[in-house]
Amino acid sequence: MKTLGNIYPIEEVSLLDEIMNKLKEKEANGELAKHNEEFKRRSIANIENPKGADFPSALENSIRKFDPSITLKEAVKLEDGTVIHPVGTVINPLAIRPLSKRFIFIDGTDEQQVEYAVNELKNQAIVTRWY
Repeated sequence: MKTLGNIYPIEEVSLLDEIMNKLKEKEANGELAKHNEEFKRRSIANIENPKGADFPSALENSIRKFDPSITLKEAVKLEDGTVIHPVGTVINPLAIRPLSKRFIFIDGTDEQQVEYAVNELKNQAIVTRWY
C-alpha cells in the first residue's frame, strides 16, 4: 500500500481517557461520592414513593362501565391449524371471567380518599399515588 502525503500522529486525547480522568478527579475531591449518594437517595425515594397517575378528584359520585373487549386482528389457531377464533372475533375477558371484587381508584396522599377507601372497600382500593 502506498502513502500519499504526510502522516501525522493523533494528538487529541482519547475520549475514554478524558472521561476516566474526569471520574478520577471527581472521586478524589469527593464529588463522585456525593453524586452517587444523591442518586441513591432519589432512587430509593422513587421506589418507596413512585409517582402515581394524576387523576382529578371526582366532584360527584359516578359509576363508569369499562369494556376491555378486543377485536382479533389474526385468527387464533390450534397447533394443528384448526381455527378456534377467526379474524374479527370480539372477545371480552370479563365475559369469561368476571371481576370478583369491586375497585375504586384513590390518591393515597389525600386523607379523605384514604379514609373512604378503608371504610368502603376494606383494602380493595387501587392507590394511584402514595406518600
